[in-house]
Amino acid sequence: MRIFIRSLAALVSTLAFVSMPLMAQEKACEPTPPAELGEQTVNTLLSELTERREEFKKNPEALYAMIERELVPLVDLQRMSELVLGKHADDASPEQIDRFAKAFKQMIIQTYGNALYGFDDEKIEFQPVDAPEDATDITFQAVVITEEGDRIPVDMDMHLVDCEWKIYDGSIGNLSFVTNYRGQFNAQIRAGGLDALIEKMESRYGSGVSDPAQ
Repeated sequence: MRIFIRSLAALVSTLAFVSMPLMAQEKACEPTPPAELGEQTVNTLLSELTERREEFKKNPEALYAMIERELVPLVDLQRMSELVLGKHADDASPEQIDRFAKAFKQMIIQTYGNALYGFDDEKIEFQPVDAPEDATDITFQAVVITEEGDRIPVDMDMHLVDCEWKIYDGSIGNLSFVTNYRGQFNAQIRAGGLDALIEKMESRYGSGVSDPAQ
């Protein structure tokens, strides 16, 4: 079950975009409808995973590069990083925030990228978005149905950034991504400082990956 939850978390960021189209308040801003963007992203991600599963097992860097290319652009990493750091973000320099965001991105890519292998025959039910048409911040809800018939609720918090829908938090069941990571990192920052945490993350996950397809 733990493996499946991690696999679900690997895909949850894409689910938020498979929803009813919502437009920004300004007429000049016409973001790609979430339904169109989400369906394309999910299909591309799962199709490429299916076709290249054996290749990815032999070469994890190719998997990480695919996730960075297809999934990462849909996430507001800067905002998510600030929320994860919480009060520590107020005292951090722009350079520290930038380094943390890059290391945090690599941690997410590698942690949930490896867990994608466990996502196979699950089904997804998308719920209607309950928000005004001119909303700029919404919560999208979905339900993932496992092979055993378990129903796992998924919520994603999204907002408009430069006329594009971006994810800045989400939850599986009652567990928020931001709250979960904030609790983990807060203890480490109190013990050794933000720079020590960043260096530890960079040492383990790196600060960036190259995409051989580009």
